[in-house]
Amino acid sequence: MNECDIKDVPNDVPVKLRVMQWNIGHFAMGLSYTSSITHEEYPERVMEYRRKLNEAHPDIIFCCEYSEDMVNASGIDPAIKARDAIFQNYDQFSIGSLPSSASYMRTAQFSRLEASEASTETVYAHTVAAGRYYHTQTLKLNGHK
Repeated sequence: MNECDIKDVPNDVPVKLRVMQWNIGHFAMGLSYTSSITHEEYPERVMEYRRKLNEAHPDIIFCCEYSEDMVNASGIDPAIKARDAIFQNYDQFSIGSLPSSASYMRTAQFSRLEASEASTETVYAHTVAAGRYYHTQTLKLNGHK
């Protein structure tokens, strides 16, 4: 597709959606020991995440192991919200609930498309840890769900 916004494509034009599934791992870049980003590390880390998203240029992003705070609050500095830091170019977002047994297992969806219905969560009946769920969101493209 050209560099136009996907929402502006006429109905009779074939559409290519870019979908990204990202196990964000609490912003650990695949390394569990880096899941607590400090305020000092934040500028470099946020630029790295933004660069990766700009390269992939997804229309829809599905995240698992999502934390709303990219950087936790410290004694003097407030928390930095991931939504504002990384996903600010996505108009629509839906963040799942926190299961009581696994607070790190939140899911999130970010999209450039309009949501047509409220998101839903379905808890798995049989899992190794209680409260795990999948999260769905119905989106609209050119008036179609």
